[in-house]
Amino acid sequence: MKTRPFILLAIIVVLALLVVGGGDAVVAAQMAPLVVQAQHSAPILSVKSIGQADSTPDAPALTNPDPLVIDVSYPQADIIYGETVTITLSGANNGGNSPQAYLVASFPDISNLLDHSNVTFAGTNAGHNRVYYYGESMPACYGTCARSALYPSVQAWDAPWNEGWERYLRVRVVPDRVGFFRIFAKMVAQDNDSQTWFRDPSSGTQDHQVEYVYVYSFYVDGTQPS
Repeated sequence: MKTRPFILLAIIVVLALLVVGGGDAVVAAQMAPLVVQAQHSAPILSVKSIGQADSTPDAPALTNPDPLVIDVSYPQADIIYGETVTITLSGANNGGNSPQAYLVASFPDISNLLDHSNVTFAGTNAGHNRVYYYGESMPACYGTCARSALYPSVQAWDAPWNEGWERYLRVRVVPDRVGFFRIFAKMVAQDNDSQTWFRDPSSGTQDHQVEYVYVYSFYVDGTQPS
């Protein structure tokens, strides 16, 4: 029974503290949610302009090569049978670096396929070049097959062919028949990561490599020997 006064005294002290500090406790309770909200106001992920979240803000975007045939120079008027003409293609890579890219001119209207003097390489500022003549095996189908050449095909390429590089390919041709004479032109570039081949053009006429080409032509006038 003697312990009851101490219990009553303890209760009185606790009640007094609650009355005196109640206002501060209420204020602290009101401020607590604001502190939590402020802690979560900073962004957790950076968002790229293309709409993909990335936890590495400075990660570089991968860029595909973008091959482009920028010019094809050929006769704009009729030529005379037996005359030598010069064909010049220019191409550029307007995208990312490519491990290898090719500028190609081919001539489906050559009649005498065994006379290699009708189509000859005449110059390039690329690092490599080659002429494929009738019957020679060459890569085709954008790197997925091989085909035998059906007519002369002249190629210039660089490995690598980097972003912004421009190259030209020059060919001398002696058309060996009267009538319209066609030129096939294209550029292809390999992607460094996926091994995909990007192309210009990307649709239309296909050549003997089963790849798309631009088609140009001029007229050969005169009398063809029988």
